[in-house]
Amino acid sequence: GKTKLTGFLKSNEKIKAGCIITVVQKVERVCFSEDCYNLTRGQQKQIRVDVFPADAENKALKYISDQPSVVSIDEKGLLKANSCGETTIRAVTTDGGNIGTCCYVAVYGEVTYLTCGIPRTPEIILEEGKNMKVSFWAQGENPFGYGEIIRGISSNEHIISVEKAPCKTVNGGN
Repeated sequence: GKTKLTGFLKSNEKIKAGCIITVVQKVERVCFSEDCYNLTRGQQKQIRVDVFPADAENKALKYISDQPSVVSIDEKGLLKANSCGETTIRAVTTDGGNIGTCCYVAVYGEVTYLTCGIPRTPEIILEEGKNMKVSFWAQGENPFGYGEIIRGISSNEHIISVEKAPCKTVNGGN
């Protein structure tokens, strides 16, 4: 808040001076709304950073990417995934307190095709009544990995039924 402070001589109250004093609440803590972000190359995402306490005077933040060639971030917190890889994004207060936080960002490449089989065989022979795990491999531009979800679908559920749980790929490449 603000207040006016006045000082005067006790012997002559006409001789006085005054000033305005403003007491500000500094930022004590900042937090990303998410601990990590998974993006596809070329994707943009607006991030949110919460600043505490809510009544802090100056909530302005400076954003920094440890690897701008992988992920850049503008002054409003808009992420842009430039190339495959991973980096850390930091948000730091500009009020002089240098209070900050960071989050992890991974950029995945585009999956251009899948392969299927055991091991990577296009046709599989399965004895009636038996179960078998069939794997799919994501292939494409990126040896770093993919964030895509792969789910198998049978063209005839009377012959083969497929477990409905999707599997997130963790790596791939050519």
